[in-house]
This record gives sequence, C-alpha cells and structure tokens, in this order.
Amino acid sequence: MYSILDEIDREIPQPVSQKYGENALCLAYGCVLLEQPVGGRYGYRAVNLTTGSAETLARKNAPITTEGMNKLIAKLRLSSVGGPGRYEVDRPPHDKLDRDRLTEILNHIFENVLPEHGFARRPGQIRLADELLHSLCKRDLILSEAEVGSGKTHAYLIAAALVKRSRVNDFWLPMSWPGQGYAESAYMPVVVSTSSIALQNAIARDYIPQISRILQQHGIIREPLTYVIRKGREHFACEKKLRAFHADADRETKKLLRPLLAGNVIDLGELDNLTPYIKRRICVGGRCGRDCPCFSECHYQDYLSHAQTGHADFQICNHQYLLADTVRRAGGQPSLIPHYQAVIIDEGHKFLDAARQIYSVSFSSHTLPNIATDLRSFAYRKGGRDIQAQADSLAEQSANCIHF
Repeated sequence: MYSILDEIDREIPQPVSQKYGENALCLAYGCVLLEQPVGGRYGYRAVNLTTGSAETLARKNAPITTEGMNKLIAKLRLSSVGGPGRYEVDRPPHDKLDRDRLTEILNHIFENVLPEHGFARRPGQIRLADELLHSLCKRDLILSEAEVGSGKTHAYLIAAALVKRSRVNDFWLPMSWPGQGYAESAYMPVVVSTSSIALQNAIARDYIPQISRILQQHGIIREPLTYVIRKGREHFACEKKLRAFHADADRETKKLLRPLLAGNVIDLGELDNLTPYIKRRICVGGRCGRDCPCFSECHYQDYLSHAQTGHADFQICNHQYLLADTVRRAGGQPSLIPHYQAVIIDEGHKFLDAARQIYSVSFSSHTLPNIATDLRSFAYRKGGRDIQAQADSLAEQSANCIHF
C-alpha cells in the first residue's frame, strides 16, 4: 500500500548536499528537510528547492523517529512550502511535467498501483496506455485495436487524465484555438466519444470514479476527476411545457410526472415508465430563450452553463454529437462542445455509420414520388425532356415497389 514515506528521497543531490551539509535529511515534495540542533533541542525546517521559501515544521527534544518522520512528511505536504509529490501529476497554470516524468508515473500506476487494487498486470494494456500517452503529448493521431477484456478503457482514461492534469500541452493549446485566452486553455477537457449510452454511463458512473479514487489514494491527483455527459435537449423536461401538460393530465399520468415536478429526475431517458409521446410533449423544444418565464429555473440551461465551461476533465458524448459539433464548427456556428485538447473515439468500428447518418442523405421508395414531382416542376434550358422522362420512369418504378 502507498505510504507517505514513499515520497522521501534520501539520496540527496550533490548541489543540495554541498549547500546544506549534514543538516539535510531527505527530499520530499520539492523540498529539502533540514534537522537543526539548537540548545539541546532539534528543529525541523523545510526549504522549497524551487522558490527558496521555508517553514519550520516541528521542534523536538530528541531526534525524530520513523513514525515522527511519517507525520512530518505528511505535514510538509500540506504546508505552504510543499510542492507536488513524487508521483503527483496535478499542476497549476504556468507549471507542467515533462513527458519522461509522465511516462514514469504512468508505468508506476499500471505496474504498482493498480495491482494493489486487484488489477492484473497486462503487458498489452501497459503498451497501449504508453502509446496513447505519447500520442496525446505529441498531439498525434493513433489508431489502436484492442480485444474485449484487454483493459483499453482504463488505459485511455488514465493516459488522458495524466495529460490533462499535468498540463504537458499547455504551451501548444492556445495556438490550436486562436482567440482563446491562456486561462481557458489551461483547463481544456478531453473528449471521449462512444456509440452507446451504456458505455457512456459505465465510463461516467464506474470507470472515472474508480480511477479517481485510486489515483487520489496514492497521491497521484489531489482533486477528483470530473466529467460531463453531453446530452441533447430532448433529454430535458421544459418546465413550462411540463406544467401545462401536467395540468391537463389524468391522475395516473400526474403520478408519473411527480418526480419531474419535484426536480428529482433531470434526464428523461432515465424514466422508462413515460411513453415516447409524453416525453416529446414535455421535452425542451427548438426555441428556448431568456424570454421564457421559466428560464431562471430551467434544468437544461443550468446543464448547458455547467457543461460549456470546459473545466471538467472529460466531456463524454456519442459519435453523432461529436460529428454534429464538427459540422457546426466547420460552418462557423457556435460549438456544442467546449474547445478540447484531445479526442478519444471508443467503439470506432461504429463511427462510420454515425458519420453516414450525419453527412449523408437517404431516401426510399416512399420518398421517390416527391423527388419525381420536384424534377418535373423545374424549368430546364437544355435536356428538360430527358430529365422529365427520367422523372416519369422514377415515379413508375416507385409505384411498382411493395410498401410496408
């Protein structure tokens, strides 16, 4: 199990040793811990090696014991001079880890930390996580195939979390999104796109909380990992429409709507007892603005305000949502997702089908008569008769189709 003593490095570099001599006991959290005997007592002082700031942590009547050292290092971590731990990745703005250090931390997680929590050491998983880490750091494209049960979800979530929290790409991010300030760039999320709601929920409710808890317990991150699941407006009840529908509903329907009116349920998708018809009648529509009398208490607007800040570590969405965001960006429209520093596409074998739904136009025998009518109605300068003849043929073939 991880101990606070794991942060102690008793091999003191020569420059530090030359400066502080025998008083230097060890290094921890970016500081040198000094033992200073004064008048028969022992003072313990920490000096930050980067900033030079110092703080006295304790005074003892006798030299410190191993147990006392443990408490002292724990106190150093929370002191005003303490910096990041040996395996800690969280960095403030204007500070970042280098790639080699990040790789060392990644290997430590998969080789030492995860096995303590019942995870097997998988060479393929470690290799995948390492490749993902380096690609995310270099802002490269990587295409990977991993079989079921290989641990790919843990691999990409941990690699992405380390890149996000370590600010390894802070220098490049403002260049990727011109017009965005450095403060906003410092908190850009990682997008995880999947094809199924089941996987989105598993990532949000199982994987990320589990990984966050383990990384916090082992001193790798200080604050929990955060996420936002991106949902369309059809997942949210419109307060105005909900109240109007509730007023005219029968007793049984009013009973079903009670949790929504109480604000206990936000996502309509979680209510299996409501029919699709009811959900369509009460969901947020296309027009939703500040002129709505329920705007100040609108759950959908609260959700958008939170989701669009971009401060969450992960933005989780489906393939269609990611592609719709891409279409809007290409057309100069406001984006659906905040500017992001990386995209991870899980279940990539279904990404092509999603792209076809977004970018293509489909038609069937039901729509052919309308197409034929449009072709006949156009005025043509040349070849009009040939086109209209083709339209008649199209309508005739459509009439011979069997409709279900």
